[in-house]
Amino acid sequence: MSAARLEAVSPGTGAGGQEGREAGPYERVLEFSRARKAGDPFAFQFTEQEYQLRLEGGVFQSTPFPWNPRVLADLAELEKPEPDRCAVQRLGDELRTFLGRLDWGWHEAAIEEALAAGREVHLSIRSAAAELYALPWELLTLRGSG
Repeated sequence: MSAARLEAVSPGTGAGGQEGREAGPYERVLEFSRARKAGDPFAFQFTEQEYQLRLEGGVFQSTPFPWNPRVLADLAELEKPEPDRCAVQRLGDELRTFLGRLDWGWHEAAIEEALAAGREVHLSIRSAAAELYALPWELLTLRGSG
């Protein structure tokens, strides 16, 4: 059985982000910052925020995340012992849409290939924007998984 593990790491800490040995886990670090007021990790407002993802070679790509009432309600739904399945699915899809605008397709294909080969997947989130740690990254949907 293949397994996926997600972890959140603070800026400047572990997880390498390099592909492991052939039999080892596929490891990737996604490093984010807020496009505005990037130096203040707590300068969050409950409105659409622009985020940057650091790509290979130190290049950055940016896209907004919609901190709208529906997303906030879906996040609140996760606090329930049995959250609404539709809310769970919407959040997973919202995360995939967000990453999809950040050249996620290449990573997604590599993750699917690793899972098909029976390898574990370790996807680490490193963020200078504290609010991104509140997102349920473990719900991230993949193309074929829904």
